[in-house]
Amino acid sequence: MTTIEINLGKAYYNQGFFNIRVRYNHLIAENDEEISVQLENKIFITAKVNRTANRNGTPRIMCGEIYTNWIQKNFRQGDVMKVNVINKNFLKIIKKWVNQFKLHVKKCKN
Repeated sequence: MTTIEINLGKAYYNQGFFNIRVRYNHLIAENDEEISVQLENKIFITAKVNRTANRNGTPRIMCGEIYTNWIQKNFRQGDVMKVNVINKNFLKIIKKWVNQFKLHVKKCKN
């Protein structure tokens, strides 16, 4: 299993999609294929692979409104999420809180 870290910038946090980096391109299904995405251990959604949105043909995973709502409830903009690639047609998203470390460092300095 491969784990990909995705930084949740403004677009990824608000617009219902995320891109896969070039080095992981071969791990994801082809253009217009539907894939399953598991949000933690609770919710399963169907997403679509778009390989025409990026000039280099890398996959954009189009997840939609349920994903966006879940992201906004479980992360903050700027956080990092982990995407476990189970196979070409199944991704599992898990939480990785980077801001908690920053908060801990601030508390220690005060």
